[in-house]
Amino acid sequence: MKNFKKIALGLLVGALAIGFSSFTNAKRNTTYTFAHIAHSTSNTKADYKYRGDLAGCDESTNICTADWSQSTVPTENSNPSPSASEVDTNPGDYQGN
Repeated sequence: MKNFKKIALGLLVGALAIGFSSFTNAKRNTTYTFAHIAHSTSNTKADYKYRGDLAGCDESTNICTADWSQSTVPTENSNPSPSASEVDTNPGDYQGN
């Protein structure tokens, strides 16, 4: 009976450890490059679209592309997520659609 109690206690402690560790894994952010389709210096999330295959930029003082850090993988033509934070912008006029 003593062995049974020790085994049961060990299993309970192990299950609790696994259960509590599931709450400690935070989502990690990844940086994605979005095209600035507005051809301006405006810098709102609505001005950006995710393109899996980015076109080039020509020289300009406008914003061509920007890197945004977010926890979700963007889908084609989506804007940066509401919780995304801008990492960097690249000057120029985006040449794609």
